[in-house]
Amino acid sequence: MSKNPTIEEIVKRRNFVRLTQVKCAELLYINVRAWQAYESGEVKMPLRNWEELFCIKTQKLVDDELERIERLKKEREVNQKI
Repeated sequence: MSKNPTIEEIVKRRNFVRLTQVKCAELLYINVRAWQAYESGEVKMPLRNWEELFCIKTQKLVDDELERIERLKKEREVNQKI
């Protein structure tokens, strides 16, 4: 991504990694109101904040969530065979 993230991208990614607005703000060392301004479109999120939070700090969360999804798919396949 070489541009500022859209409101939809910010909200979708935050929800995907199951973080609250408060936790996102804490991870970026900003106040919650600043985070809310990103999500409302009042202020554009700087690309560096996007990259820091979603490409670095939450990568483990993303990896864990993808593993959970794969595990659920396998469980569903097993249950369908029964």
